[in-house]
Amino acid sequence: MEKIIPEYTAVDLSRWARKEHFEVFQGFAQSTFNQTVLVDITVLLSHIKNVGWKFYPTIIFLVAKVVNRHPEFRMAMKDNELVIWNEIHPNYTIFHNETETFSSYGVITMAIYSTFRKPILKTWLAMAINLRIGQKKNPGKISFLYPAFRG
Repeated sequence: MEKIIPEYTAVDLSRWARKEHFEVFQGFAQSTFNQTVLVDITVLLSHIKNVGWKFYPTIIFLVAKVVNRHPEFRMAMKDNELVIWNEIHPNYTIFHNETETFSSYGVITMAIYSTFRKPILKTWLAMAINLRIGQKKNPGKISFLYPAFRG
């Protein structure tokens, strides 16, 4: 018999140190967060150039890896219950210069970069002729947004 691994773990609010804060904010606001951080990527850019990778898929992959290392970034409400997803997946956007609009895409987080970037690069080719906003739904159960990129 195959063992089924749950996709998330429910947070036991009765034992959670952040319970009071959670309940106060749940009472009047849907919690979200954005974070901007200055990071020196000089070495990364040099490596990307040396191996011939594209910057945008590489940075999406690396951000996904970091986000998935932290349970706090994988928290969400599901059926009125606070849960921590085992893994979340990036939704990213691509800006269309000709119309000044964007398309939103989703991709499953992969352990290996070469496997992760293939669907992104394939999508870039398709976006040249299709400017709809929702060309590809995120195939993962839950996702995080990554900002637009001017290709």
